Amino acid sequence: MPSFAYAARYVYSDTVTRNDNLLRISAYNDTYQTSLMSAVATEPRSTLIQFMDSFGNSTHHARLTSPHSEFVILSIGTVRLRKPSALDDASLESMEYDENALRFLVSSPLVSPARVKEAAREIADGARSLLETVGAVVDWIYANVEYERGWTTVATPAELILETRRGVCQDMTHLAIAMLRSLGIPARYVCGLLVTQPGETHAWVEYLHPRQGWIAADPTRGQRLSAEGDLIKFAIGPDYTHASPVEGTFRSRGTGGLDVAIGQLLSDNRPPSLEDARNLIQGPGSAQTFWP
Repeated sequence: MPSFAYAARYVYSDTVTRNDNLLRISAYNDTYQTSLMSAVATEPRSTLIQFMDSFGNSTHHARLTSPHSEFVILSIGTVRLRKPSALDDASLESMEYDENALRFLVSSPLVSPARVKEAAREIADGARSLLETVGAVVDWIYANVEYERGWTTVATPAELILETRRGVCQDMTHLAIAMLRSLGIPARYVCGLLVTQPGETHAWVEYLHPRQGWIAADPTRGQRLSAEGDLIKFAIGPDYTHASPVEGTFRSRGTGGLDVAIGQLLSDNRPPSLEDARNLIQGPGSAQTFWP
């Protein structure tokens, strides 16, 4: 039962009088991950209202109205992880999905299946089953898209990644989602932590197996099936716009943004504390957003 800590610090050039944020930094609950303990806090202390969004993400609305020039977000949790049993394969023609899967087959703000369909068909040429198709897409992205920071933004669409063949984990995930959807496979975006390497939030794709549910694959690391216990899921959605860890606005005469963000698996067996999260960002940081 791994425990984790996550912290992010935002800094501003002038006093902020109001800060409103949606926080999706608590462990997700589904078939293969169970949240056993969770806590979220901010410094300075803000008014927190917790709710479940339409994708099942545990979300906190944080509102801070006292003047501040720095804003820190903290999250801790303990989860139980379960690995999917050996995956049985299925022909693409035989797969059937219910209405809940339809929103992960159509276009979303950063994912247009139609714009990558021709390339996806060429990449998956010869694949006749679900696992063969997922494997072809994941392998191609891993081999052909270079990991490069600074080339894209959080608003870069999947088809641009296909054209430029460079980006970060968010971009590779969007491209995989677009290709899989274009081939008739429901696929969704996941944000969370890569527990084998302390660092920033990571992104990967989940595709829907008709009998075994949502299965993780990681095109950034070239993994058709992620290793047991190496990913902790925070939020899911059709793409990043629905599953970003932090989304918000602030009121100030100055500018500001993310200074440092880091998550880490805790190695000892004691319950995690908010101090564990706070200790991750002690001292100066540098702007970071995605793995590695």
